[in-house]
Amino acid sequence: MCRGTDGSIPIFSTKPQKRRLARIGSGPQPDRPATDFTLADCAVSLRLSGYDWGKRMYRRMIVAAVAALLIWGAAAPSPAAAQAVLSDGRGAIADTVLTDETGQPLRIGSLRGKIVFIDFWGAWCRPCMQEMQSIRQLQAGLGNLADRVTFVFVSIKPDHFAADTDWLRQSGIAGRNYRWETRKPEQFQAFFNSAMGKWLVPNTLLVDPAGNVVKWARGTSVDWSIHIDTFRRLVQPQPAAAF
Repeated sequence: MCRGTDGSIPIFSTKPQKRRLARIGSGPQPDRPATDFTLADCAVSLRLSGYDWGKRMYRRMIVAAVAALLIWGAAAPSPAAAQAVLSDGRGAIADTVLTDETGQPLRIGSLRGKIVFIDFWGAWCRPCMQEMQSIRQLQAGLGNLADRVTFVFVSIKPDHFAADTDWLRQSGIAGRNYRWETRKPEQFQAFFNSAMGKWLVPNTLLVDPAGNVVKWARGTSVDWSIHIDTFRRLVQPQPAAAF
């Protein structure tokens, strides 16, 4: 909006604009009030404002692109992490201890030798809920084979643990929800590739019986139902090689 009657609505956003309009306003009408601009003056102001708006939008697009690249980079594990997280039963991830609603602890390293699906989530998180729908479809597609996968859900917010557990129980999704109470900097680095206390959810990883990461998505919702063949290859015994 360009308004020049009482000056209550600013029409300038930069000093160059002020100088430009000052030159226009100081033309053949010296007794004209400084705020009494003509239609042409308004057009100049709008053009200059549009130029400034364009620069701001360009900067915002750059920031958004950088943020997208960071999230994309976080969605893939580092080569070292993809190699093995539970293979030797030790390390930041293996030593992480979770607790279920009965107070029973679970050390992630104890799951070595099993197919493990770990999901950091929250019922308050919309992308997490979208991913949960695909997990339900995945389990339905696997049928009885789903029993061979250990589904571990971890409430990222401890104060939401009860609500998350209730939602999971009523959702029909197989698996147990855990709280993560004792958190260490090296665990944040291992799980979220970030400093202590910083995280993005959903954060989901699939680990094979040898302790190697098969798939890992940090901070992005994944349609796990389209990866059903990956799960089938893991849960179904491989035929012995013929000699």
